[in-house]
Amino acid sequence: MVPDGLSTQLMGRTRALEKRFYATGRVLTHATLMLLLSSIAFAQSPSPIDAKPGHGFAAVAPLSMTDDAHDRLSGSRLADESFWLVDATVFVSRNVGIGVEVMPLGSVTRQDRAIFFQGNDAEDEHAVLVMARARILAKRRFALDTVFGGGIAFEHWSFHSDYSGVFPSVITDRTFDEKNPALGIGVDAPLSLIPHVALLPIVRLHLVNHDTEIASNGWSTRVSIGIGAGVKW
Repeated sequence: MVPDGLSTQLMGRTRALEKRFYATGRVLTHATLMLLLSSIAFAQSPSPIDAKPGHGFAAVAPLSMTDDAHDRLSGSRLADESFWLVDATVFVSRNVGIGVEVMPLGSVTRQDRAIFFQGNDAEDEHAVLVMARARILAKRRFALDTVFGGGIAFEHWSFHSDYSGVFPSVITDRTFDEKNPALGIGVDAPLSLIPHVALLPIVRLHLVNHDTEIASNGWSTRVSIGIGAGVKW
């Protein structure tokens, strides 16, 4: 017979491996889609991609991300795995741009249950980053940009505990908000399709601080990959 403690550890490791497997699958699927759409883009009529002062673009991209849930709440699960990045950039000099990225980083939940107790924790967060962009390669229909910058991660925490098995019962609800630093670095590869329309394959590495008023959780890392579409001017 397997001891309860060892069984719990094995189940936890199995769930962690399953989450990593599915996260890796999502990233590989997005990478394949990026390659296919890139081939389609190169088959279209040429359209220049400008990185001159005053030019820019705005795009929206669905993302697949590696999971960092265990860095935020021990024993937690990522409840929301749908992520979007909104990116807007204006070039302030030739091949150098400044932009803003806004993106949710998911909802993490955890449940604890015992004979006389049940508790629920949840954390939602999104990040707003100011990003610098440097164009390192420019062709007629294709460009390669490096991006880097920093900003704020807005975190909303909620805690619910219910000692309903004791007398008198005690129910506690508590919420608080945190603002922590966040950093981002990555690569974009804009592809022109038709005038004023472009695809935006992206790769990002985000580092987010998760310290709270009651715990020091340190920094977590998350790699994301996706492909978006947007307008350019």
